[in-house]
Amino acid sequence: TFAAIAQENEEAALANAEEAKSQAQLAEEARQAADENAELARENAVRAEWTITGFGQDEINPFRQSDEVLVEPTDAGRVGDSFTFIVTVYDNAGNKASARHRFTVVEE
Repeated sequence: TFAAIAQENEEAALANAEEAKSQAQLAEEARQAADENAELARENAVRAEWTITGFGQDEINPFRQSDEVLVEPTDAGRVGDSFTFIVTVYDNAGNKASARHRFTVVEE
């Protein structure tokens, strides 16, 4: 009957909704765990790798929180150009965290 089919469809829809909710909760828990690992890696970083498109890349090992990367373009024609600075830090356990920063070359 139509009522029985409607009941089955409603039960299936509820089961699907519950499964989707469960999957969303698992995804959120995984994201939170990844965020916690990234925070630990940032706080306990022992090595860093950096890249600036158009300038180069390098590794800082051992890495200290006070380390800085200075960019000094030698071509005055690059004043006004924008670049992305990408750094990835690693802790002793191999956890990693990455950050990006966009900057523009300015004249001093």
